[in-house]
This record gives sequence, structure tokens and C-alpha cells, in this order.
Amino acid sequence: MSATRVAALRATTPSETLEALLRQYGGPIQLTGSADAFYERHLLFDNVADPAATGLRERYEALARSIRDVLSQRWVRTEQTYERLDPKRVYYLSMEFLIGRSLTNNITNLLLSPFVHEAVKQAQASMNWLGMLEEEPDAGLGNGGLGRLAACFLDSMATLQLPAMGYGLRYEYGMFRQSIVDGWQREQPDNWLRRPDPWEVARPDDKVEIELNCSFEVRGGTLSAIPGRPTTLIGIPFDRPVVGYGGKTINTLRLWAANAGDYFDFQAFSHGDFIAALAETLAAESLTRVLYPDDSTTQGQGLRFVQEYFLVACSLTDLIRRFRRTNGDWTALPEKVAIQLNDTHPAIAVPELMRILLDEARLGWDQAWDLSQRTLAYTNHTLGAGHFQAGNPSGKNLHFGIREHAMAAAVNGMSLSKLRPFGATFFIFSDYARPSIRLSALMELPAIFVFTHDAMGDGEDGPTHQPVEHLASLRAIPGLVTLRPGDANEVVEAYRYVMQLRHQPAALVLSRQPLPTLDRRIYAPAAGVARGAYVLADAPGGNPEVILIASGSELGLAVEAHAKLLAEGIRSRVVSMPSWEIFEQQTQEYRDSALPPAVKARVAIEQASVFGWERYVGASDHVIGMKTFGASAPLKELQRKFGFEPDRLVAAAKALLQRA
Repeated sequence: MSATRVAALRATTPSETLEALLRQYGGPIQLTGSADAFYERHLLFDNVADPAATGLRERYEALARSIRDVLSQRWVRTEQTYERLDPKRVYYLSMEFLIGRSLTNNITNLLLSPFVHEAVKQAQASMNWLGMLEEEPDAGLGNGGLGRLAACFLDSMATLQLPAMGYGLRYEYGMFRQSIVDGWQREQPDNWLRRPDPWEVARPDDKVEIELNCSFEVRGGTLSAIPGRPTTLIGIPFDRPVVGYGGKTINTLRLWAANAGDYFDFQAFSHGDFIAALAETLAAESLTRVLYPDDSTTQGQGLRFVQEYFLVACSLTDLIRRFRRTNGDWTALPEKVAIQLNDTHPAIAVPELMRILLDEARLGWDQAWDLSQRTLAYTNHTLGAGHFQAGNPSGKNLHFGIREHAMAAAVNGMSLSKLRPFGATFFIFSDYARPSIRLSALMELPAIFVFTHDAMGDGEDGPTHQPVEHLASLRAIPGLVTLRPGDANEVVEAYRYVMQLRHQPAALVLSRQPLPTLDRRIYAPAAGVARGAYVLADAPGGNPEVILIASGSELGLAVEAHAKLLAEGIRSRVVSMPSWEIFEQQTQEYRDSALPPAVKARVAIEQASVFGWERYVGASDHVIGMKTFGASAPLKELQRKFGFEPDRLVAAAKALLQRA
């Protein structure tokens, strides 16, 4: 992080804001700079080694634990508030939580960026900021849209200061770690917990016991279930903080690890049958070993089923225990507890809650069923009550599968009926929808088309899944407004703009990458999206000598390049350009204010075809874009191969200035 960027952060953070943060987190925030600072203490005492000899992983863990130190008091205070006020709580059960990496997310949400940037500045000799960030693995707790939805719900509920808690499983292995060998994908174990996770807190005192009417033993080298011989599984909770934006509310994601307690067959071990001696332990710990085990076999199907029951049984036992601490009346359950089930995986919560109310609470069937209905809720990702079907004409959602042309045509038809429908699919499949999108523009319909996986870097499956020419194709349709927002703030403003359209269709092209959310106290307000392009960050005095233009996934790269250029004394400006069509509708005066004609040194960066950018930057060699199809590799390798890196943008800007 450049000194200029740090100075800008400090200048835009009022002292009273810093004082408020100090009060909010319970004391001084000294991340680094002395032997008693959080970072230095963790680096020394957690590793019992000379700090100068520690590696990037140890430094990442020290910084992550320092951030956790800052949030700990607020985390405890949040739970104390819930205990004191006894509000109705939301419990979100999901087999997946695609939370990504926690360090930068928590720093942003805690409003600690100025402190961290200052710490990096002070410790430049020992802190490799980007290197430390790369040491944090993606949490192997989810892999798709279902898990991302769950993670977003938890973040949103914490930001809205809702009393909520997530429940999931603490998988040891994610889906897989990808490598490319001779052009082919190789799947290797993703052991994301190989090193200690600095964010999780083990809660062995909150363990729960789950009784099963079977046990396990090794027969002929195969682990088999023995029905009718009861055994007990132990659920050990591990808590992770869920920090709401602003840091005022810190909720909890509780993940269950399976254990067999103190089981050990000493007699079998003494006879040399070492595997059988640990059969119960192996069976128990296998439950949370892998996210989504292969269910093509009977054993795999059984493991998935027991996984799902284990999640539900542990979570319901825990939340009922919490409910009963302050509520002696079972009839108050729906007024104090809302259990949200994310898809069908935790659906066994329905009979499990009924079992608890019937067998443990000793309620009658009708009363137990009434309480269960009013306590449980369900998020459906397939077909159900909220979907239009032959027997449910009032449903709002239609699932078309990979039939984008028909989907887009249906969106047009509904638009003619004065509805505001939208169709959504992967951006690569916009080719199939394009004829219907063209008709929506021709007919001046306010249809909305939402596309995800916007860029080459999203498609690790290879060139067949990587959009290249698709942005140029949509931008070429007269009357269609194409928007490619660059962060969460711009997404909000893009939706706001689109919902005001009455005679134009719109295409929202979104990313699935974990893009940084820009701090709008430092950068210009995202309301500039309504002008198509706006000055996001500028040179001191607003007198740039080079302009960097970007949209979508590349906006963050332009911001990083801008900071590097300023640090070298080069006056640069970043223009965010989410929509060419909207920008062209602005007055000439506004367009010239964003892109002054006198500034000829301009570089655009976009993970798509370079076609069309010459209108804003001149020659095509002023565009860092795609001139070929993509390739199959992890995102970082793809960005390196095709030049989508801040240093490439910096070099291009310098080259243009030297030419001038």
C-alpha cells in the first residue's frame, strides 16, 4: 500500500471517528509499531521464535489474530446484549457457507482500514501485505450459489444488526484444489485446515451428544454400520465471527466437527487390529471430513444422510438449549426462534423438531406440529411453492434450464403485460438470449437481463466458459443499456438506474469474483453510475496527466495502479465506466470533464474484447483486454498470463507518457 494512499486514508478519517472506534472496540488499537502491539506479540508468543525468522504464513496468522483481538470484546458484547434482551433470534442452517477469505473482509467491515494501512506503512520491512493475503486459504465450507447466498445472508443480518446465527459443518476438506497438468485439470485435496485457522474459536464446553441407533465396526477392511447397537456422536462447535459493516454487531457462524468422544477399543488394539480399534473414531470424524462426499454409492448416500442429520441434530439441540435458558414456556418458541433451512439438505429439521417437542417437551401432536410450522422456514433452490407450475399459477419464478432464448422471450412477453420481470443466466450464454434481447430493444420494453460470471477470470473450466466478445456484442445492440458495475456500491446504483427505465431494456453484467467494496469515504460516490462514467479517484488538484478507465472486475486493478502511480509522482485519474450507452447520453461538457480532451494518455482495462474502446482511448494498443480466447487455469494464473495486473497497467501508463 503506497504512502500516498495511506495519507489519503488518514486525511479522510476524522479524529472523532477514530475515538468512536476506540470506544466501540473497548480500548486502544495498536496493531504494530512496538513490542507490546498486537501484531508483534502474536508473532513472538504464538510462534516462540525470532520474529525476523518467521515466514509469510506466521505473519498472516499474527495479523489475523490481531484483528480478532480488536473484535473480540464487541463479539462478546453482542452475545451479552442478546442474552440480556432475549430477542427473537434467526438460526440459519446450511450445508454450505461460501465465505471466501476473512482478513480483508473483516478489516473493511470493522472500519479498520486506516489502522491496517498505517501498520503496513510502519512495518514495510517486515510486512509483505499482498504476500500475507495470499497465505489465507478460501474456507472450504462451500462451493456454489447456495453457499454464497448463505454467506451473504449472514453478512447482511449482521450489518442490519439482527440477532442471527449460522449453523454449518466444519469440513476438513473443501471440494478440491485445482491444478493444470499438460492442459488438463487435476483435482487434488483442498486441505484448508492444514494450518491453524486464526478466526475460529473452539467451544468444547458447548459440545452436544447425538445418539444414533447404530454403531460402526471394520469387517473385511470395510467400515460398516451395525443397526440396533446404539452409539453416541459428539458435536464440537467452532465459532467464527460474522462482522456487520460498521463493526457494531458481530454475530456468529457455528460450525460442528464430529467426534466419537473417548472411544478406543484397547482389546482390539492389543491383538494388532489397529484399524478396528479406532473404528468408531474413524466413522465419527469422517462425517465432517469432506464437503459433499461422492453419493454414487450406497455408502456415500448414507454418509450424506448422516451428515445432514448431524448438522440438524447438533444445531437444534444447541438452539433449544439456548431458548430454554430464558424461556420456560414451550409455546413461546415461535416468538423467540426462527429456523431458516437453506434448501433440502437440512429439511430433516422438521421431524427432528417434532421429535424434540413430542419426546422431550411431552407436547401433543397437534400442538407440536403447530409450533414447528410457525418456527421453521425454508429457502427453496429447486421447485416449490414459489415457482410457477401447472398446479401453482401464482408462482413468481420460472426455471428454464439452459434455454436462454426462450427465457428471454418469456421476459419480453411479461414486459408487454406491464410486469417488471428479469431473466438471469451465465454471461457466456447471452449468445442464446441475444435474438430476444434485440427484440426487447426494438420493441422498447423495460426488460431486465442479469448475467453473472462476467469475465475471462471467472471461467476456470476453460475458454468454452469464458466470455470474450459478449460485451461488445451487447453494446452493439441499439437501445440496450449495458451496465457492468465494479463493486457492491455500483451494483446497488445500477439496479436503481435500471428500475427507473420505462422504454429501454437493460443488461446487468455481474461478477462472481470476491471484488473489494471500495470505501466511498475515500473514493467518489457510486451515484456516478447514473452518468455512465465518473471520476472515481483523481490526481491532487484534479489535474491528471494520465487517465485509467475500467469497468467491472477490473476496477479494483485500476485503483491499485492509480495508487502506485501517485506514489511515483505521476498524476493519474481513475474513471469508472460501467455503461458506455449512459455515458454517451450525457452532455459534452460532462463527458469532457470526466475525460478531458487535452489528456491524450489514456489506458483502458477490461477482461473482454478490445473492440470499441478506441473511441475513448485512441489506438487499440492503449487497451489491456482480450485479443484471443482464454485458457484453463486458476484465476491468478489467468490474470498473470493475459496481463490483468496493476503493474501491467502502470507500465502501460508510463509508456504512453514517455511517448508524449
